[in-house]
Amino acid sequence: MKKIIFYAFLLVPVCVFSQTYQPAYKTTFTIQNDSNQILNDYQVLIIFNTASSIAAGHMQVNGEDLRFTADSCSPVSYFDYWIEDGINTDSTRIWVKIPLLLSNSSTNFLLWYGDPLAGSYTNFTNTFPTSFISSGNDTLFTGTIFTDWFQLDTGDVINLVSDSPIEIRSRVIILDGKIQGRGMGFSAPIAVANGNGPGGGGLSTEAGGGGGSYAGIGGMGGYDLGDTPGNGGAIYGAENDFTCPMGSSGGTTDNAIGGAGGASIKLSAEWISIGGQIDAGGSQGVGSIGRCGGGGSGGTIMAIGDNINIGSSAVLQSLGGDGGSGSSAANDGGGGGSGGRIKIFHGTTWNSSGSFSLLGGNGGLYGSEAFGEDGALGTYFDSTITFPLVFLSNMGPETALQAEIIGLDSVYCLNKDSVTLEAVPIGGTFGGPGVTGNYFFPLVAGVGIHSITYAYTDPTGCGNLYDTVIVEVLNIPVSPMASNNGPLCEGATLTLAASDSLAGHLWSGPNGFTCIGQFPIIPAITELNDGAYTVIITNAAGCTSSASTSLTVYPTPDVTVSNNAPVCIDEDVIFIATGGLSYNWNGPNGFSSAAQSPTLADAQFPAMGIYTVTITGTGGCITTVTSEVIIDGCYDNIDEDNNEEIIVFPNPTHGQLWIELADQNFEDDVYVALYDISGKLLFFTQQLTDNGRPSIDLSNLASGVYMLAIRENHRIKTFKVVKN
Repeated sequence: MKKIIFYAFLLVPVCVFSQTYQPAYKTTFTIQNDSNQILNDYQVLIIFNTASSIAAGHMQVNGEDLRFTADSCSPVSYFDYWIEDGINTDSTRIWVKIPLLLSNSSTNFLLWYGDPLAGSYTNFTNTFPTSFISSGNDTLFTGTIFTDWFQLDTGDVINLVSDSPIEIRSRVIILDGKIQGRGMGFSAPIAVANGNGPGGGGLSTEAGGGGGSYAGIGGMGGYDLGDTPGNGGAIYGAENDFTCPMGSSGGTTDNAIGGAGGASIKLSAEWISIGGQIDAGGSQGVGSIGRCGGGGSGGTIMAIGDNINIGSSAVLQSLGGDGGSGSSAANDGGGGGSGGRIKIFHGTTWNSSGSFSLLGGNGGLYGSEAFGEDGALGTYFDSTITFPLVFLSNMGPETALQAEIIGLDSVYCLNKDSVTLEAVPIGGTFGGPGVTGNYFFPLVAGVGIHSITYAYTDPTGCGNLYDTVIVEVLNIPVSPMASNNGPLCEGATLTLAASDSLAGHLWSGPNGFTCIGQFPIIPAITELNDGAYTVIITNAAGCTSSASTSLTVYPTPDVTVSNNAPVCIDEDVIFIATGGLSYNWNGPNGFSSAAQSPTLADAQFPAMGIYTVTITGTGGCITTVTSEVIIDGCYDNIDEDNNEEIIVFPNPTHGQLWIELADQNFEDDVYVALYDISGKLLFFTQQLTDNGRPSIDLSNLASGVYMLAIRENHRIKTFKVVKN
């Protein structure tokens, strides 16, 4: 069972001074007090983007370095505050207790942060010194409760006292539990009488009592023929004003008490959040007797706040109580009480997705002539009103408390492009050698050590901030020389060369070429290697200079070479060549020519063989091509027998074949050639006339028919030779 706890509230102001807090950033914020009151120790909600400052490394991730002060040049006396939720988000909710806000005023304050060693300062108790938090306990309340923070947790219940309105006045009201106000309005009279309250139900000594009235008419009691029932009371109050009446009770008969009216529940706060239940319904009249009591009417639920949020789980109800029910037809039921009122007066923010119920109570059973009547429906009203607002009207930009040049390197090379200068806070002035506006030009500053300065004037009148960064400008390497061994022909080896053997070299060039080294080599180049090659030279200090060299690559000549062979002896051999600028032919028997397409006249057997032509193209690039010349014996009409001038024997032969010349007096040499049946040359010799009787050895040849051609004195004799 939960304990019933009575709360007392104590105000304990706290003010802390510190000389060790060292923030790096501040932000100005403005609080607007539109009320006609001077406010002391007033809690104001600050919604602040802590995520951006934390992401920039300007604030601790848990926000422990946050401090709030009056508008001054240094943080000395800090305001109490409490971080409600949302740290490291763009909408962190922080309650700050402002010591003094003048009426109808706009006042600047400061938010400080950026001390990595600062301890936590957020403190709920100091910020809300008078507070109620149920924390798992049920509580009995009556009258007016004044707090800074009022919180009813889920599952906890506030019970009210009969005949006593309740009002909760606070800066913040959070209701996630239940306020139980059913039957806590006007109580019913014990003796026979009309109900208590402006709309009390009518009495009866003959029938059921009337239901209590408030926002509607209570139901008439049930009755038998000839009896006078109790009627519902009068409607009272208004649906759209700031009054908050209790509900009236039902009428009491001579046999039964009527039901009590519902409670008067008033919530007044700048911030109201409801996620639980509020019950201000009337109670049921007493039944199961001859003449039953009427039901009480619902009471009032009123919420007045600048920011009101009623969540989807919230239930607000001001139901009429049911009339008492008899147990048989001889009993007369009481009339049902009417529904009460729900009034919402909101300002800046109004969100509602909860459930609202204002039904009248059911009439009771029985009555031979008529049952008790149902009570009428209650009323709901919400309206926007103007509050004397106290709110955060402006949150200024972040301002650094120390000037700092950022992103500037300590060393630059002389040929470095302009450097963009940045500093915090922004809006100051840069100075120093090579500085123009917000740019630093190393080439203008020159080689050496330079001081870059930054000066910033605090717009809040807190003096000037300065920062200085030392920058050294280093000389660059002497402009290098780059060369190559071109122009080159395709297939050649490219050699690149750069000066300065003590530096690092990085080459780049056509066809995706990159290489580290002073003398790179590319073998077997093609036309894809044609173009410019650049070398970047880096000295020991990391400074660079560059040079380029261009390579021309000439293509290998695209040539064609042919001849008209095979030809017969004594015919001309014609060579054909294209694709070059010059030609150089060489071949058997001492043949040479510089003609593009030379002719070999009266070709003889010694002219057979491979001819080579060297062709020179663009850029002196050469290519060498061969062409074979075949001399045909042209023995279509072969003499099969010997003749008087040349004798070939033995024929057929098993190996040695002798040739006898009848006339030994020849002026020219004698040529002898042997072919197979397909015309392929198998043997060739040149026999002088004084050699006597020449011979040919056929022992290594396969058996078959062969052709022998003998030329002497410009005459050709052919013979068919059979090898066994």
